[in-house]
Amino acid sequence: MSQTKIVVLKRKKLLWGLLALLAVVALILFLTGAFRGDKKSPEQEPSSPSAKYVPGSYEAEIELGDYRMKLQVLIDSDRVKSCSLVYLDEAVETMYPLLPSALENLNKQLAVGALPEEIQFSEDSKYTESYLLAQIQNILALAMLSEEAE
Repeated sequence: MSQTKIVVLKRKKLLWGLLALLAVVALILFLTGAFRGDKKSPEQEPSSPSAKYVPGSYEAEIELGDYRMKLQVLIDSDRVKSCSLVYLDEAVETMYPLLPSALENLNKQLAVGALPEEIQFSEDSKYTESYLLAQIQNILALAMLSEEAE
């Protein structure tokens, strides 16, 4: 005849056993995550060794007279992709008609990879373009990769 064994576990021993099991599982998960490699999103990791900027969309609020608008700059890891203005007041285009053409001229040059220092201003709107370019350079300074990140 088989003898039945009764095992009596005290609550304290059961609790310590569960805690030990959870600690082992947590340690295994931590170690597998640590050795798997750090996968960064494309927003955080430069795509090429020549990367200078953290890719993304950046905004700066600028004022012309009594009018405010937002300058949006799309930045790739090594260049400016595009710039656009978001008018917060409808009268801005009427009061400053050179803004769209000045920004278009800057966009054409920056999109092909020209550095801000290499931009050629048109004679029609060189002051407007220089003002917008200064704002773009401020945004680029914010998007610049720090030396520690490289």
